[in-house]
Parts: sequence; structure tokens; C-alpha cells
Amino acid sequence: MVPQATSSAEFTLRDLWRSMMPRLGTEGSPSVPRWPPDVFALCAYSLRQAAAYVHVLSNWPPRGTATPEWGIHCEEVAGAWQHAIAGREPTLPDSVLQCWSTIAKGFDRPLSELRGRESRVAQAIVELMAYADQACRPFTAPPGEEPVDSVLFESLGLIQLQKNGWRSVCNEIDPSRLRVLPKSRVPQRGLTIRSLSLYASLVEGAEIETTFYDNRQWGEDLKINVLVLPWPFEVLPSQFRPNDRLPAEMGTMSSDFGFFTYEGRHSGRSFIPGLRRLLEEAISDCGRISMVILPELALTAREATNVRELLAGYECVLITGVGAAGISGHQRGSNRVQLYSPGMKPVEQEKHHRWKLDNSQIMQYSLGSSLYHAKAWWEHIDLSTRRLSFVRLAPWLNICALICEDLARPDPAGDIVRAVAPNLVVSLLMDGPQLMSRWASRHAATLAEDPGSSVLTITSLGMARLSRPSNGASRDRVIALWKEEGASAVEIELPDNRRAVVLSVSMKACKDWSADGRLRQSAIPSLTGVRFLKGDRLPADR
Repeated sequence: MVPQATSSAEFTLRDLWRSMMPRLGTEGSPSVPRWPPDVFALCAYSLRQAAAYVHVLSNWPPRGTATPEWGIHCEEVAGAWQHAIAGREPTLPDSVLQCWSTIAKGFDRPLSELRGRESRVAQAIVELMAYADQACRPFTAPPGEEPVDSVLFESLGLIQLQKNGWRSVCNEIDPSRLRVLPKSRVPQRGLTIRSLSLYASLVEGAEIETTFYDNRQWGEDLKINVLVLPWPFEVLPSQFRPNDRLPAEMGTMSSDFGFFTYEGRHSGRSFIPGLRRLLEEAISDCGRISMVILPELALTAREATNVRELLAGYECVLITGVGAAGISGHQRGSNRVQLYSPGMKPVEQEKHHRWKLDNSQIMQYSLGSSLYHAKAWWEHIDLSTRRLSFVRLAPWLNICALICEDLARPDPAGDIVRAVAPNLVVSLLMDGPQLMSRWASRHAATLAEDPGSSVLTITSLGMARLSRPSNGASRDRVIALWKEEGASAVEIELPDNRRAVVLSVSMKACKDWSADGRLRQSAIPSLTGVRFLKGDRLPADR
């Protein structure tokens, strides 16, 4: 006999929300959460899980709300909600309570019923999500735009963010369940749940720890100068070498695969004095330098400490690759990005994907003298700690740093980057010349379109020079590439007698629309100047 299938009750909205906020799983109609980020998280999560928002927008805006008035109405409701939070009103706005009352009627109905175009419950969830998102506006208000709400509401959000270890602004929802973080851009193409929010982002899952630090350094400055140093100037094939696996590690690994490690040579005593002289040259030529960026694996941990101590005197942010070689059979190497901003501890973020060197790349970088060409070689680094950090450095600038393969892979970092939507992504690479025709440019263009981030990719001059393309055409001094929304990519090519470059980056105002029809003023970091530096006091190579 064929066994009969066992039927079970279909998942309901109450079932879905119970795991996020246990009190919502109780019988009856529990009260609406008072804190807007909690409400936003519940609404966005349920709409995504039920795939309901696409159908609801076919019958929009809500009844009784004329299209041109929808945005104004949301601002009014959000303002009233913020005042209630500040203690000025004992109850939440009527529009919020009405939406919650409608949603409560559908608590115990199957999620599949939310997908209908006429679903009043789904429409109420989208409406309530918009109010909650609008209420989060003070967390991300750009310069020149007065917050809808009081300073107190923003302060409460920052306090909650710190209380949660910089992981979420939610109050009742634990960060291990769902996280809500400030958002900088809104995708203007396609339709996903991310298209429905202007100011708040939903981050799901616990695979990668996500943090958002608010450390505004530059007040109302609308431009910064960024010093890019493509260090080291020389990389040799002998710096890549096999690294045997650990005794208990990947015992099933085929002989067709191997591990390698990269051993950077120490920068030497003249590096810090040379960097100081380079900073003075940059300041003399361009004015204040706000940020210094070095590529993937540019420095050792000790060297990074020395550079931080130097830059502290200039009140300068540092983004650099930091690494160490592995010890064959005993220890993996390390590969991470370090972001330092005066006034906060250095933020360290490990690389999330190993670099795989195949035959074509062994040929491209002339590594056949060190690594056997017929094997596929994996970078021997530890992948057990996964973090992704965002840092707001100015009211108009929210930055995220990635390492090499993390730029190309959708998970675990890529989807979170698109959710939080930083308006500047810096990708540190161990790669060949940063040409518009190569892989990094293609992935930078993708982020420039969705969510609208500006992207800077940077490799070392040593790696660019080591690269020998199969077509024989080499432009081995293109050490960086800039891509921003609405503009062609810009290759940054060092002249023969120059070793560093200052990029001037300014705020360019833009408008972002949410899919439900609300508008916000956003900012695009825009490349407005390129100045090459001699850097002749730095050591010629390592």
C-alpha cells in the first residue's frame, strides 16, 4: 500500500511572528509594538516570506489616500509616531492602530492568503511598513535635510544600536532573529522587498555577523580627499608557496587540489617615514586628507598598528588589507580588512571566500615556478569567523569594505550589502590591472545599479605588474577603478614616475523613490578629482 500523506495546518502570520517576538504568539490580538524598527522588521519579513508585496502593489495606494498625498500622509503619521515614542502622546497614531487592527484579523489565516491582489491584510502590512520605515528617517537623514522628528528619537535609535552591540536598532526583536539597520540607497530598478523601504534595511540570518557603527568624522563637509597607496610596489612569484593542510583538516581533499599561502615581506624601517612624507606631499597638493586606503594583504598586523598611530595625528581614517602567511601543516594564513576611524577601535573583518588559483591564473601571474600548474590551489585561510561591518563616517557617507572574491559572490556578504545599501563600497584586491574589461569592473557596475553604491576597487602595483594577460596587452599601472551610478567607470592609471594618487570624492545629491511611492533625498559619493603623487621617499620595493 502507498502510505497516505499526513496533512498539517498551513503556516500562519502568528506562527511566523512568534519566533521573532514571542508575545505575538499568544492567543487573541496582542498590542502593536511601539518601536518602529520592530514593526518594520515584522512587516518586511512577513511580506518577503509570503511573497505578497508584488501583488499588493497592483492595487495601490491604500483606500482613501490619493497618490500625490501618500508621501505627505506617511510623513505626518511618522512624525506623530516619533512624538509618541518621545513620550508626548500616550497612544500611537490612529493610522498605525487601524493597520494593526486589520492585520490582527489575519493572524491565524494561512500565509498563502496574503498573496492575493485584494488581500486587505497584506495591504495593511505594506502600509504599516511604510509608516515604520518613514519613522526611521532620522537615523539616515542626509545633510541639508531637517529630520522630520526630534533629536531625541535619533538618540534613542543610537542608544539601541549600541545596546545591541551595533548589530540592530530593534528593541523587542533579538539580533539573532532579525536585524534592522540604517539604509543609504534604494534600488531604482527591479522590484524586491528592498524596493519598499527608504530608511531602514532588513537583515536576515545568523551566518554572518553584521554591525553598523556611527562614527561621523567630518561633520557637514561635503567632500573628502582619499589617498590611495598601491602597496607593495613589487610582488614576486616566490611569495606564493604551497601550505600543507592541518592534520584534521579536509581529510577528503583530492590530490588534484592543494593549499597555498602568500608571504608578504616586511615594509622596512623607511616605510613609516616615507608614508609620512607622502601624506605631507598629499596635503600640500590637495589639502586635508581624510582617508588612506591600501590593498588586500598590504600590511602585517604590526605594520597596520604603526600606520594607525601615524594617521591618528592627522585625524585620518585607514582602510587596509592585513595578513600573515600560514605555517605549512600547522597554521593557516590570515587575510582580513582593517578599518580604523579616530575615536573607535579598529574594525576587523575576515575574508569570506578563499582565492582559487587555477592553471590560467598561474600562467597570468607567472606562478609556475612556485605552484604546480596542473593543480587547483586554494588560499589557506580560516573562514570560521564571518563579519560584515558598515561605518557611517559623515551624514552623507556610509562605507563598507570588501576583500577580493567577496565583491563577486552573492553570499554571505553580497545580499547584506544590497540590503543595507552603503553608498560607498571599497574592495581591496590581490588582482591584475583594474581595467573596465575585467571581472571587478563588472561586479562594481552591478552594485552601482543595485543598490546604487559607488565602488572603488584597488590592487597593489606589485600585483598589477606581476599580471601578464593572455592576449599580451598589459596596462600594468592601472591600480584602481571607480564606478558610480549614472557614469562610466574610471580607470586610475599611475604615470611611470608616480606611486600614489589622491581621489577627491564629493557628495552628489540624488532622489530615490520607494516602490510604494515615497521620495527621499539621497547622496552619491562622486569622483571629482584625481591627483598623482611622487611618493619618492617610500622604499622602491619590499
